[in-house]
Amino acid sequence: PTILQSAAKAGGGEFHEATNSAELLESFKTIINATKAEVLSGAARSAAYYNGHVISPNDSKQAYQVVFDTDPWKGDILAYNIKSDGSVDTSKLLWKVSDPSNQRQNRKLLTYNKNISQGVTFNYDNLDNTQKSDIIRMAPSALSDSDKKQFSVNFIKSTKLGDIIHSEAVFVPTDPLNKDIGVIYVGANDGMLHAFSTISGKELFAYIPNGLFSTEQFKGLNALSDSKNHRYYVDMTPTIQKLGQKTILTGGLGAGGKSIYALDVSSPDWMQAKHVLWEFSHQDMGFSFSKPKLAVLKNNTEVAIFGNGFPENINSPQPSKLFVVNATTGQKISEISNLGKGLSSTELVDMNNDGKIDRVYAGDLQGNLWVIDPNNGVSKKLFNANNQPITTKPVVLGHPKGGVMVLFG
Repeated sequence: PTILQSAAKAGGGEFHEATNSAELLESFKTIINATKAEVLSGAARSAAYYNGHVISPNDSKQAYQVVFDTDPWKGDILAYNIKSDGSVDTSKLLWKVSDPSNQRQNRKLLTYNKNISQGVTFNYDNLDNTQKSDIIRMAPSALSDSDKKQFSVNFIKSTKLGDIIHSEAVFVPTDPLNKDIGVIYVGANDGMLHAFSTISGKELFAYIPNGLFSTEQFKGLNALSDSKNHRYYVDMTPTIQKLGQKTILTGGLGAGGKSIYALDVSSPDWMQAKHVLWEFSHQDMGFSFSKPKLAVLKNNTEVAIFGNGFPENINSPQPSKLFVVNATTGQKISEISNLGKGLSSTELVDMNNDGKIDRVYAGDLQGNLWVIDPNNGVSKKLFNANNQPITTKPVVLGHPKGGVMVLFG
């Protein structure tokens, strides 16, 4: 069987192959009828769903599959060996994150305190006022103030891995002599960005972005206490890049919130609060669907570049902006405006291969494709797709006659 067939089997699903439109239509009919039958019987409520992502690093002997459940909402990562023919050996599970042996009492949880603009360990006294106001809502009203604080912190620390839907897991090797040893980073809808060891599936640390907290009931992390309703939290795939001697992880929240964060994950086994580099928010930030990317400007400044994401309402007057911030501190260097509405993920291009970014390409929700110079803020509209939203990152390829071709959808 192929890796897709193995993945379907491991996730409790089915694999359908189609070589023409008639077979494809028949496959869809089969899937729809099966889904209807499951819903009518109630079986779908306890099914494990495969989120479409299997990690199998180059030359690796292991594969890692991401699954989630909907009743209750929870996630898991499963590790299997890869057989000599390239297929996944689902007959023997190496480990899974949800294994009771991987549930640690003393988790290493980190977050970002906006009042002091730095990372902190997740303890009540370390939190800013918004964070405190948020989590205290989880506690039963009959408790004393001190017990409410302890209850709230313990509730967060005891949460199991949430469902992983739109965030893909990212494997980062840490041992140059063994390509199977490394860390898996993934965002989940339990309010955390997680780091798991590929040796055992144990959590090395987790980060709770400040942008998730809210003083409103059932709007921030306190909504985790309402098991009946589902909401998004860290619902974006993290990006891990080398920047000088450091390995930097950047990420957004997708539909979960309106901020961008950065962590120094050069030594994930020894992660501390000081390795939380920054978290960026702005009054013109929408939901952070624009994936941040690290780059170097022409003046040698190391930066993170990202769009301001999508507004809550397509008719919102929120303008599109491209933000350029210092990669180490998160301090805003520039914000480039007049870019339509709702800027999507960007593609960065080094035109002369000198290691410095010359152009940024991005689309927006009004169907505009933009090219932007992040060094001087000059932008130009290249195309409009009949006002149809461009929500994916453009792909830029070299043109055989010089220049580039920009592909988008």
